[in-house]
Amino acid sequence: MRTWNRKSVLAVVCLASSALVGCHEPNQTAQVGQQKRADQKAEAAATVQGDVKSEALAAYQPGSDVGELKTCNIERLDSAVFQGQKIAVSSAKPVHFSGWIAAPQVASPRYVIRFEDKASSRFFEKAIVPSIDRPDVEADLGQKAAHAGFTVELDLKGLPAADYHVYLAVADGGSLSACDNGRMVAVGP
Repeated sequence: MRTWNRKSVLAVVCLASSALVGCHEPNQTAQVGQQKRADQKAEAAATVQGDVKSEALAAYQPGSDVGELKTCNIERLDSAVFQGQKIAVSSAKPVHFSGWIAAPQVASPRYVIRFEDKASSRFFEKAIVPSIDRPDVEADLGQKAAHAGFTVELDLKGLPAADYHVYLAVADGGSLSACDNGRMVAVGP
């Protein structure tokens, strides 16, 4: 019977370890590759394109105590103007929403654009930062609303296909006020 010294055992262990690095389950390579591609897509989706950053929506749980805000308007989805009709978009490429929102009475506002699919209990949102000059809004609401305009680029790839009610909201501490223009967006593949 052959005896093994420490150097021999260590060499065998190192050799076996390096050989096992290439071993995997048959589906593992595809999963790792898919995850890597998904990570690359997510990174690409968050790259800056011009002055607008494309970002994905995050899920949220709706609350029951929501106030009302009437000083906003989601005006466009890409080149389409909202005029009471539902606008259809593909989730395959980022989309641009633009409009304005102002809450001059709110001390520390945090603005969001929200997507609701109540039929399937799906709720998504993304923070927006109004910073575009809107002299028309300023003329109606005063100096505090001078920079109420926004454009946000959203990556809808993670959004399940559905008809979404899209609206704006403002949070200030524990309170939330929704500003709803009745916008509907049909998101498809």
